[in-house]
Amino acid sequence: IEPHHNVLDMCAAPGSKTIQVLEEMHKDPKKIPSGFVIANEVDQQRCSKLAGNLNLFNSPVVALTSFKGQDFPDLKDEKGGELLYDRIVCDVPCSGDGTIRKNPNVWNLWNPARGNHRSSLQLKIARRGVELLAQNGLMAYSSCSINQIENECVVAQLLKEFEGSLELVDMSHKFPGLRFEGGLATWCVFDKEMREYTSYAQVPETLQSQMLPYMFPDERNRHLNLERCMRFLPHYNDDGGFFVAILRKTANNSQSSTKRSNAKLYEETEPTTEISRPVTTYASEPFTIMKKFELNSFAGSDLEDLNEYYGLDINTENVHHFAKEDGSPSKFLYYMNDSLTQVIKNNREALNEVGLLGAQLAKKTALKHPKTNYQLRSDAIWWLQHQLNSEKRRVVEVSRQDFDKVLSHREISTQEVSSELRQALIEKDFGLTLLYLEEYDMMLPIVSSATSLQLGITRVSQKSLCGLFNIACHS
Repeated sequence: IEPHHNVLDMCAAPGSKTIQVLEEMHKDPKKIPSGFVIANEVDQQRCSKLAGNLNLFNSPVVALTSFKGQDFPDLKDEKGGELLYDRIVCDVPCSGDGTIRKNPNVWNLWNPARGNHRSSLQLKIARRGVELLAQNGLMAYSSCSINQIENECVVAQLLKEFEGSLELVDMSHKFPGLRFEGGLATWCVFDKEMREYTSYAQVPETLQSQMLPYMFPDERNRHLNLERCMRFLPHYNDDGGFFVAILRKTANNSQSSTKRSNAKLYEETEPTTEISRPVTTYASEPFTIMKKFELNSFAGSDLEDLNEYYGLDINTENVHHFAKEDGSPSKFLYYMNDSLTQVIKNNREALNEVGLLGAQLAKKTALKHPKTNYQLRSDAIWWLQHQLNSEKRRVVEVSRQDFDKVLSHREISTQEVSSELRQALIEKDFGLTLLYLEEYDMMLPIVSSATSLQLGITRVSQKSLCGLFNIACHS
């Protein structure tokens, strides 16, 4: 994953994989990535957890949506064409039988039909992912199951439907020292009672809605390079069971559309049972974190003051706020990079509500300040650091001794720091100030006054940094 990539995470909650994607996007700390990430999750309860985790990362390149993965909408690019993605993460809902070590109750509930029930939904989500993948793009299909019906079976069907435009990528050389098995080209098909069926013709009519023709392996499987899939067994690396397949799109959708539509005919004529995760409800109204937002909501003198005070170059096109229930704007301002801004502007009808859009930039403060009405969010500093440091409007370089002393306390008297730091703060006219430690290229936000310095990060972050610098934390 590169900073310029367009990335879609189709089933993103609780967000660990999305955050790994964002870490790769932000690999150059001196630049805001030019690409974007859309984190999608259909289940509103899980969506709330996802939003919480993404808020902790606070990246300006991510949006949170809530659609069924198999029905993720067609979005438009800046030219009005179909928006396609360079990388797609497709970690599908599954039976979870690979998680038995941490969730023993899975074993008590396990039977083969748990995989059969989910396979059709998994295929639909993965198929939609391939349709949205750009030519030469990569999609990671994964599950925390080791059931072939949920894994190799789905991958094999994708390769057959998209024959000539999709291939498995050999990733064995990427993980030296990590043990796994290659994928399987053949498998057995069982029902809930462990009765085995060798062909679809043997399946009773009462089971045909959950045991579909594509689930039965055939000779073509031997030519699909399914051994390039990766089966991580729990006892190999002292972890959980997991399945991963990396698929590359080698041609655009139109070149394989006829074969794909023909392959889908049997599935569309048979009833299927989809297993979806429950949505939490309160009273008669469904729980939702999806919110309306307003673009270009922050302009005029307020924007000029914010840019001038902090030494930023923020464009009003990239700023928005979420509306409260009464329609009034919230106190928080959010910032999106250029590419995410364009996606939202080009797709306002499809993306009318989102759970998260960009990063928190600033908060309107009740304190009257002669220079600006907004206080920069401390968790926005890491991706704004290059801009802030180039202008140094609110940046003060400090010694390691002063840095450690300020970091170790929630609030400290100005008399406890060096005279050089006190003088620099006076010249900055107090207020929100960023202490810059050149040795580690790190900024520490504080709110300074004539009498004290207050730390501008959470207690959790303070304890983590104190541990990193091996200093006592007096929180």
